Amino acid sequence: MKHAIPGYVHVRVKGDGRNSLLAELSKKKIEVKMLKESAPEEITFLIPIQAMRSLRRAAFKKGCKVSLSQGGGAYYSLLRLRSKMSMIIAACLACLVFWGGLQFLWGIEVVGGSPEVRLETEMLLREKGYQSGALLRQLPTEKEVVSKLYQNIEQISWAGFDWKGTRLIVHIREKKELPPASKNQNAHLVASKTGTVQKMLIEAGTPVKERYQVVKKGELLVSGFIGAEGKEKAVRASGEVYAHTWYETEVVIPENTIVYSLSGKEYDSYALQAGSTKTPDIHINKEHFGIQQTNRKIKSFEWFGWELPFTMIQTENREVKKIKKRLTKQQIREAGLKIGAKEVLALTNGTGTILKEKILHEQIENGKVKLTIYYQALEEIAEVKPFTEETRE
Repeated sequence: MKHAIPGYVHVRVKGDGRNSLLAELSKKKIEVKMLKESAPEEITFLIPIQAMRSLRRAAFKKGCKVSLSQGGGAYYSLLRLRSKMSMIIAACLACLVFWGGLQFLWGIEVVGGSPEVRLETEMLLREKGYQSGALLRQLPTEKEVVSKLYQNIEQISWAGFDWKGTRLIVHIREKKELPPASKNQNAHLVASKTGTVQKMLIEAGTPVKERYQVVKKGELLVSGFIGAEGKEKAVRASGEVYAHTWYETEVVIPENTIVYSLSGKEYDSYALQAGSTKTPDIHINKEHFGIQQTNRKIKSFEWFGWELPFTMIQTENREVKKIKKRLTKQQIREAGLKIGAKEVLALTNGTGTILKEKILHEQIENGKVKLTIYYQALEEIAEVKPFTEETRE
């Protein structure tokens, strides 16, 4: 093999006979490349790997000290390739398996509609053979399946197939139902909480409160009667009423807190997944962390526009260190204001905005800081209150 495959070796020669050694190699017509004097009484050069036997004989005759190190060329490339042969064979087999997997359906998902209708759709698809592992060429046509969906499930108004490689997504839409009669019931708008009216956006009904007027919880804001007195007509009042509201909340913050931060140490893990089958994780430079943060990345592959039936899962593992930290007064106040603001906004059903905030009282007890905080918010306070024309309330 050494005589058949080209390659070269790096040679280091020490001793007085080094020049004689070079002359001997030249005599035998052995090519010497990159000859240089690397140190006093020391030379280095490259020779073909086929000349190793001649080099040893010449070094023995001239009494030189020779050391060798790995060179390059096709011979050493094949050696490196040979050490990775098992990985290459495994990759080739994997490609064959995945290519064969393109001929099968490996995933199906129903999107849209209610859970009950999606379940009925999945059952009918299974009856028609549409399930993981089914051979694509043996499945009935999309037109046939969609026709069966319309015939067997009355709630479906439209169905469509969307192929993502070997994965099928079935989109369905349900028929719209008429709105319930309760939505047409006559109603007033009343205040859901105490506040000062700032803005009124009325779509139907008669406003009974004005801007900057203070209202209490339960007071009438917009009447469900419209028209001149004596000729009033009952309607369902609708619109939005925004008011300034006030809250006082207590927040407790510990002076000492635990902070988690990344140490900088990390390693990655890789795995392949096809359907519900997943290979074991392959760890690169694995380390053992007491606490770690993991982040998964899923990468899909395509072959000439076809999505291959497998994905690669990369897991990033980062070491997390636990650090005990004492907060400053400013940090405690900022944290308390943020926590209190979240609690207040949760009470506004997503319609509120914090306008003002003020710490009214601050007390330290047993390593904890207790904050009493005042908030002013702007939020929508209109609440529907149905009524009958007979009672008017």
